[in-house]
Amino acid sequence: MTDQPPTPTPPTGSPDRDPRPAALLAGPLVPLGAIVLVLVGALALREVASIVVPVVVGLFLALVAWPLVGRLERLGIHHSIAVTGAMLVVLVVVLATIGIAALSVAELVLQVPRYEDQLRDQVEALQALLAGFGIVLDPAALIALVEPSEVLAFLRPVASAASSGGLAVLILCSR
Repeated sequence: MTDQPPTPTPPTGSPDRDPRPAALLAGPLVPLGAIVLVLVGALALREVASIVVPVVVGLFLALVAWPLVGRLERLGIHHSIAVTGAMLVVLVVVLATIGIAALSVAELVLQVPRYEDQLRDQVEALQALLAGFGIVLDPAALIALVEPSEVLAFLRPVASAASSGGLAVLILCSR
């Protein structure tokens, strides 16, 4: 045992303790600092997106292909051949999905004029129905609500992007 008595701890209200840090934490700087940190994090994530997105896509592809690789290895196929086969299966599924989406959008672009005719017929039927109740509508105002040329102006870039995206995947896969 020691002969020295234990050193007393200063009381909480003593002048040795500085109360200012506690006051700073309770003030408006904490929420402001949190907002700044979130904004800086969002900007940093935006800047590294060119690195993060391919990594995340690669991880997703690995997760999708892993069960197939395991099954092929249990059948006695070498690991590298199993991975190659699984990636080819995933690639075929992705390309088929892109092709189906591109064909669907292209078909929709081709069908818009037919839908335009159906819309005009339905507007005329609505006008006739409302005319029976004594309500007169301006047909140009009704058709202007959904202008077919505006629908086409929206669908053409979508179809172009879908086809160019499919082409980009095809080019990347052929390297």
